[in-house]
Amino acid sequence: MNSKKLKVALSLMGLGLSLLWAVSADGQTYHFKQYTANDGLPTNAVYGGIQDQKGFIWFYTEHGVSRFDGQEFRNYTVEDGLPVNDVWYLAEDRQGRIWLNTFGTKLVAIEDDSVKTYYESTDPHFQRFDFFANDQDLAIYEKGTGQLLIPDSQGELQRLPVPKGINSIPDYLLLPCSRDTFLQFHKSLSQITLIANGGFRESYLLDKQDAATWRRLNHNHRHSRTYWNKELFFWPPKDSLLYYFSLKTGKLLHYNLKQVFGATPHLLRYQQLHGQLQIQTNLGLFILDNQLNGVDTLKFQLAADSDVHRSFRDREGNYWVCTKDRGVFFLTARQRNAKLFTIEGRYEVGITHIRKSGKGAIVAGTRKGALLKLNPNEEFQLLLPELKGQLNDSRNINAICVRDDQHLWIARPILPLEYVKLSNHQTITQPVDYEKLSIEDHDIPHFFDTPARKLGLGLGIKDLAWHAPSQRLCVARGTHPYILHFEGKDRPQRLELLTSKRTYACAFSPDGKLWLGHIDGLAAYTTEEGYQPVLAPELIQGLYIQKLIYDSSHEILWIGSDGGGVIALYKDTAFTVKGTEGLSINDLHLEDKTLFVATNQGAQLIRISQDVIRSQVVETYGILEGLPSVETRSITSDSSAIYIGSAMGLSKISKQEVYFNYRHPRLYFAGLEVDEVPLPPDTSYTMNSVPYQLSFSFIGLSFKSLGDIQYFYQLKGVDEQVMQTSDRQIRYTNLSPGEYTFTVLAEDNNQQRSEIYTVSLTIHSNFWQQFMPWIIAMLVVALTAWLFYRWRLHRHRQQAEQENAINRQFAELELQALQAQMNPHFVFNSLSAIQYFIAANEKQRADNYLSKFAMLMRQFLESSKTRYLSLHQELHLIRLYIELEQMRFPNRFEADITMEPDINPYTTLIPTMLLQPFVENAINHGLFHKMAGGKLSLDIVKDENQMLICTLKDNGVGRTAAKSIQQKAGKAYRSRAMQITNERLHALRVIEGYDVKVEVADLTNQDGSAAGTRVIIAVPEIE
Repeated sequence: MNSKKLKVALSLMGLGLSLLWAVSADGQTYHFKQYTANDGLPTNAVYGGIQDQKGFIWFYTEHGVSRFDGQEFRNYTVEDGLPVNDVWYLAEDRQGRIWLNTFGTKLVAIEDDSVKTYYESTDPHFQRFDFFANDQDLAIYEKGTGQLLIPDSQGELQRLPVPKGINSIPDYLLLPCSRDTFLQFHKSLSQITLIANGGFRESYLLDKQDAATWRRLNHNHRHSRTYWNKELFFWPPKDSLLYYFSLKTGKLLHYNLKQVFGATPHLLRYQQLHGQLQIQTNLGLFILDNQLNGVDTLKFQLAADSDVHRSFRDREGNYWVCTKDRGVFFLTARQRNAKLFTIEGRYEVGITHIRKSGKGAIVAGTRKGALLKLNPNEEFQLLLPELKGQLNDSRNINAICVRDDQHLWIARPILPLEYVKLSNHQTITQPVDYEKLSIEDHDIPHFFDTPARKLGLGLGIKDLAWHAPSQRLCVARGTHPYILHFEGKDRPQRLELLTSKRTYACAFSPDGKLWLGHIDGLAAYTTEEGYQPVLAPELIQGLYIQKLIYDSSHEILWIGSDGGGVIALYKDTAFTVKGTEGLSINDLHLEDKTLFVATNQGAQLIRISQDVIRSQVVETYGILEGLPSVETRSITSDSSAIYIGSAMGLSKISKQEVYFNYRHPRLYFAGLEVDEVPLPPDTSYTMNSVPYQLSFSFIGLSFKSLGDIQYFYQLKGVDEQVMQTSDRQIRYTNLSPGEYTFTVLAEDNNQQRSEIYTVSLTIHSNFWQQFMPWIIAMLVVALTAWLFYRWRLHRHRQQAEQENAINRQFAELELQALQAQMNPHFVFNSLSAIQYFIAANEKQRADNYLSKFAMLMRQFLESSKTRYLSLHQELHLIRLYIELEQMRFPNRFEADITMEPDINPYTTLIPTMLLQPFVENAINHGLFHKMAGGKLSLDIVKDENQMLICTLKDNGVGRTAAKSIQQKAGKAYRSRAMQITNERLHALRVIEGYDVKVEVADLTNQDGSAAGTRVIIAVPEIE
């Protein structure tokens, strides 16, 4: 945006927003947890639910019945024995059986996890089953056939006739109220008659005033009616009044539902649970005790497309709202202490910053740039509208700073800093005019040297801090944070640059000292000393600081970091507050001795101790406490509540809990599984055989914990101490016969524990079960020993035969090696040399050559008789061979043999004729092709493992060149000395276990040309 466009935007913003009136937005709701088919429900179309005696929640839906234990849904459908999947009512009897009401002719109940059919009507006059349930007192009226079905304790259905004349009364004028008792309505006579079996009839007349009201009601339709505690409740559809007629007083009274819920419901049903009458509407739940006192009212505002069918409250005080197409919404008692404020029907308002104004009102900024105020009637008032046509990140209200009762500043990334005046009728905004401000730069490099560039100082602001005594506003921004000096006026008079470093947080201490939080540490600024980095203590060095707040009461600078938690800087020492380690801190708010913290893992309350270092987190607020998200962005408080901003809206949590539930969790023992065979729940088990595996199954029922339940268990006789787990099944294997006691309890997320459940276990064993494993084991051991003996005998024979074969091969190789040493070329060349010496009349040289040649032949023959020679003998043979070759090729090469002084050549053994083939190769293929300057060296040392390391080096033409020369010469002969040597070494390794290693490498000059060959032979110590 260029300067001209920015000026136009500023002008429009200053004028347009100054004429904007605040408008009311939507009010409050709760953050419900939603269970759908994705979580395990059979369908999202849920008609209603009940809680049984054990504590399980049952839902009836258009696709079956579902039992919920807080973690898993157990679904029952036609595959499990239901007559149809569409179940529109459930009721529990005194025996804990769950009865299903469908449009079919079968009457079924779920008992011990199985579906059982108790009755099927074949009467052609059958119409339907009507259930009347008063807690566990259940009666079923078979409409059309004239009989009542009463479940008894024997697992059967008692059949009772209905009173005479009942079947002739229209449905809308008749109400079953208990077992065999009915109420009949007389619309013209202003009379109600109680009818029971045995001819009992009792009429109740309405007084004159009530009779007039009674006659005005339209009795031609079936109203929503129930009979409870000798009171007849009825609600004409879409009426704002819920009527009830007291059979005890004869009075017709009513409740004003519009006053209860704030509107008139269009749906109303009843449910009698736990000694209360729960009146279920589409707007909320209204609960009466047996004295007809309203004990609770829950008004819920769900999404517009949530069609509420039924709702109820369980024993824990949790609320369940069943809908026709969005599953089940769930709210704990504690979550009711948190209210979620929305605007324009949106759940995801996106609160980025909240502060308390000078008059105590809560002011909130959103991620789309809107500024909101929470009115005393707890509704949002829109102060500034959203910014249109920009990405969310560029519209955030990043900071709100309160100046006094009516003025504050707000910072939005794409707009300059704005000065906002609040009043009861309008909101006036004025951007800071940066073009007219003079800049004190303190020699800090910057580019704000023109009026147009000065406008950039108002963009990208991260935080604001106001110091009223000195009339200074600190502005933290991406680069070049600064102070605006107001000097008692509404507009800043000058601008003072502080540094060029990236700054995300700022805070003033009462004496006017300014603290700056950077992405790599902390700094301080005073008028006297200027800008100074804080170099100690070490904990804050390199710290990524996101928020700062100064606590003047305790003289502490509280630091909110990115990933390092909350850090306190106190008297030149720093420490991390216990309970905040590893958290990313998004906001801080201070109130007396309490520090409120918004983090990426919920909101926290830190109690500041007199001994500051003992300060710690005493309360955490998250999903279980009613927040819609654990990612909290901003936080503030007043005398009664905490206000927390998140991506889903503004939450208000009461400091004093109004709704709570301290009921201990229930533990349901689901039974024992013996070798994968399930046994029903019991407190004692006896087994006449020793099982391989036992599995104890149990379920902790605490819906408020949202699955966060721990179990403590012990099998006495096996577990030395009480064990802890979050699993709901414990397995044991290979238990011995004896007496055992298994104990288990459940602990919810508030560390409240259930009663201990104890199971006695007796395991017997007969003779065969006790001793048969030992007999089988002994037989297996004996058979294994015999097979091992036969295998060892066979192996020994194989080894003997293999060793004989190798010995024969070794003797043959030794002969081949001897033949290889005395190869025809060597003998022919030697005799030719002798002939040359004689022809040249060099008799002395011929005689010396012939003498050495004979000595070498004798050494070859003698050494072939044994596998090993002393190192002295091997070196003597090599020296003879080298001298003969030097006599044959005088002045062509020099040879040098060295040995480490610590080596005793007379006691050190080496395989026979091991080195000679390598020396021969070096001379004939490497040095032979050099006319002069040839060098041959043999160096013998011992390493730290007492291995004999023989290193043979020559500076010949190299293996590649030698091969090429031989190919050009057309020589067909190929020496097998090296191949035979390798075979001899392999035989030594197999027979004697001596592993001789040979390594051959080509040597090169710096330019890459061949510089000879190196052979390293490693010989282990031979005894």
